[in-house]
Amino acid sequence: MFGALMLLMGATIYAPIYLPRAAALTQPTFVRSATNGTTSTVSTLTISAFNCAGGNQLLIGVVWKSSVNRVISTITANGVAATLVTSTNLAALQGHASLYSVPAPTTGDIVVTFSSTITLGIAMGAALFNGVGAVAASNQIEQASLGNSITLTTTSLSSDLVCDVFGELVSAGINITPAAGQTVIANANLATAADINLRMSTKPGSSPNTTMTWNADGAGEIMSLLTVVLNGM
Repeated sequence: MFGALMLLMGATIYAPIYLPRAAALTQPTFVRSATNGTTSTVSTLTISAFNCAGGNQLLIGVVWKSSVNRVISTITANGVAATLVTSTNLAALQGHASLYSVPAPTTGDIVVTFSSTITLGIAMGAALFNGVGAVAASNQIEQASLGNSITLTTTSLSSDLVCDVFGELVSAGINITPAAGQTVIANANLATAADINLRMSTKPGSSPNTTMTWNADGAGEIMSLLTVVLNGM
């Protein structure tokens, strides 16, 4: 690309214009999280007065199990409806895991409402992030009695931050650990007949993909894993 013509000793010279390179994207950062859970027979669960100061993207993970199949009707954050990112449904076991997002969240109650009462338990985690340009690729996997480890790989870049929601529906009191490189940001355990466990973790993105893994020291675990890629700005 050339700029205006220049005349020098009768010759025409094209002066090049050097355009600045675009600044590299900055990876999003985790700000704070909160969890709540119940084994009561209810149709709603609330994380009260969640502080959204200093963040621009909210992720909400929910794991639940009921003797009768139930689904989420709505999730709101300070009255604003959250958007479903991805979910799993072990319908034969009435066990579920879902991941929702809310951009530009404001401080207030986070409320999940179900289609009817949940009989065995609900665990919910909320995580706030800053510097998120977009909520990009997502992925999900579910395993029923297939061992004690679950892994999911999602397309990503080195400027991304990958977040996951792990749900386990069999054993109470087991050790649940993420693979190296993952940082746990939310943790909720419900020791009931359903034995519901929820975890959320993050991992710096890598190109061309990022792998998230969870391990449990039980055998034949029923597990779900949801991932989402947070693009930088």
